[in-house]
Amino acid sequence: MTVRLETAQTDYVEAHGTRYAYRKLGPNSAIPLVLLQHFTGTMDAWDPAVVNALAADRRVIVFNNAGVGTSTGITPNNIDQMTVDAESFIKALGFNEVDLLGFSLGGFIAQAMSNRRAIKVRKIIVAGSAPKGGEEHLARVVEDAFSKGPTCGFPCSSHRRLPARRLEWSSSSVRRRGPKTGILIGETP
Repeated sequence: MTVRLETAQTDYVEAHGTRYAYRKLGPNSAIPLVLLQHFTGTMDAWDPAVVNALAADRRVIVFNNAGVGTSTGITPNNIDQMTVDAESFIKALGFNEVDLLGFSLGGFIAQAMSNRRAIKVRKIIVAGSAPKGGEEHLARVVEDAFSKGPTCGFPCSSHRRLPARRLEWSSSSVRRRGPKTGILIGETP
């Protein structure tokens, strides 16, 4: 039986006092594809058609980063800590090398993780995100979103009210310039 995103079991792993919720699907592969979600997104926000297609011939892992959805911990207000948390999650699963797909804010985390090299990133896909230089616009968008309260208009146990605070972005944490939107696919050096 093929495991699909809609029916995959939610598992948990603990790292540095944070309990991360995640799902894995697709056949075991030497190098998994880890998906990094958008601002306020949980692993349930991924489009099943996309994730299931990606998992047709390789291991795909979706997860809730620290303080998001069903994971415990503090929701960071900066990309660097979000990156450290994602790295802790990946290490807790026992992976030394991964491919990353980062969507929107997840694209910032993917770029920062690739630059930090705490975990070997073989390939990176950055979709609907911004490289170095786009952080000023993102900071305004994020502040506006925080000021509006809950993450969606529906009562949902997967979402928490996020504290009103400024998102900090270190422009030195990404490694190259590219288009402000769209998809950047490349192998890391």
